[in-house]
Amino acid sequence: MTVIIGIDPGLKGAICVHRGPDNIEVFDMPTVSLIVNGKVRNMVDPYQFRDIIINAGPCNMVVLEKLSTRPGESPIAALSYGIGFGQMIGVLVALERPYTTVTPQEWTKVLRVGADKDLHRLVAMQNFPHAADLFKRKKDDGRADAALIAHWARGHE
Repeated sequence: MTVIIGIDPGLKGAICVHRGPDNIEVFDMPTVSLIVNGKVRNMVDPYQFRDIIINAGPCNMVVLEKLSTRPGESPIAALSYGIGFGQMIGVLVALERPYTTVTPQEWTKVLRVGADKDLHRLVAMQNFPHAADLFKRKKDDGRADAALIAHWARGHE
């Protein structure tokens, strides 16, 4: 059985373990609150991330959406995003999981979903009808992206 893990690496992102069209597990990105310079900041929790990857078992490939900053994004937010992304790569390397990255433009073009997050959720519901409830809320777009990244990767095996 081919196991592919798709990851939308943002704080509101998710992890999708894709074992086949009718067999996916989706996890919201695990986070932890830390006090940085007297302010509470949310960060990716690398320990919970590690546990999700270990519990997924052996996999053929992990695909992470490629890191990029957004116009107008604060330097602190960009740094936090970069630290989390780096921790995820470190966990994957330490666990000897093969990984690659894909730009949002690349996978969305192939799946013909553009940048519309509502369309991402709709397409995820159509591709994974047994798991449609995982994508029904507006805030489930990170889950949809992780599932669609894994779906894109399965088509590029």
